[in-house]
Amino acid sequence: MNQKLKLKSSLVIEYLYLLTRISNKDLFQNHPIIQHYRQDSEVKETIEEIRKEISPFLKRDLDYFVLNFTGTVSIPLILSLEKGYDSPVEMIDAIEAMDAEAWLQYYFTLNDQQTVMANCTDQEIRTIIEEQIKPSWDLPNRDEEIVIELRKYAEESKGQIVQLYRNFYQKHFQKREAMLQDKLKQIVEIHQQFLEEHPKEFMEEILWMKEEDYDQSEDIQFTVTWIGELSHSVSIDENKIMGIYGFGYLQRFDKAFIKMQTMKLFKVLSDERRLEILRMVGKKPRYATELARELGLTKATISYHMNLIIEQGLVTIRVEQNRVYYHLNMERLGKQLADVVKDLTGEE
Repeated sequence: MNQKLKLKSSLVIEYLYLLTRISNKDLFQNHPIIQHYRQDSEVKETIEEIRKEISPFLKRDLDYFVLNFTGTVSIPLILSLEKGYDSPVEMIDAIEAMDAEAWLQYYFTLNDQQTVMANCTDQEIRTIIEEQIKPSWDLPNRDEEIVIELRKYAEESKGQIVQLYRNFYQKHFQKREAMLQDKLKQIVEIHQQFLEEHPKEFMEEILWMKEEDYDQSEDIQFTVTWIGELSHSVSIDENKIMGIYGFGYLQRFDKAFIKMQTMKLFKVLSDERRLEILRMVGKKPRYATELARELGLTKATISYHMNLIIEQGLVTIRVEQNRVYYHLNMERLGKQLADVVKDLTGEE
């Protein structure tokens, strides 16, 4: 077992995913990957409970800042992964202490943009967001409009977002912290045990990486989340890989779910574009921009198809030189095809 890989939990991550799920009621509905998973009833009850008790004034702020601007959640999320904030209060204090321009500039930074926002016109900002940032996000948003508004009133808008963070924490999250801590402790223990007993399967099925690919980085930390039960993301910071995944992915090892993989495999392979992606990554590892350029597709389209392929286990990811490369998992492809034959012939 590679000792560089660490599993952890974070109340900050739970807090930020709760903000997201309260605002995005249909976050996991009709998603091409997630629709085949069971959603946890206790998570659903917690979210519905908060939706009923939240005031219309706080809900209005959530709708404006969280639904419209991805940075409201992504800025504190990435900062928390990098800085290791232990509590929502620590994260909120850190955001409040940031210079307003630096806070908004971080939105560009976390989206791999080196351009200094202060040197751009409104139209240049709009173009960067529409062409280079927005296609990478699955969630609908109005970033290209909101960022321009926020820049015009940077100090005031950051103050309103900080107040939103504090209000939501004090009224809805703080009283649930003890419950969440207990829940997360149990989840980490279960996942850690599974990782130790089945390291190869855990890495490929849940983290979407091969064990040998971890040799590329000195430090690998994955945060398992309860509220974000079916979320998955990877971030790169020099020699450090930081990831988040939902605890619900452990059901990938259920017998009923494995049987369903036969149907999903045919669905993945039935699309000509996905087959072409598999052919390309079968020849050599590729990164998203390279695939989009060679196939004449947008990065958003590549991301959509690649997520379906990865979730099926046909492709794994490897981090190299601050890029995420995709390569064909020949072993898994062979096993899946063999499982299809067993399924169709009734073999055990």
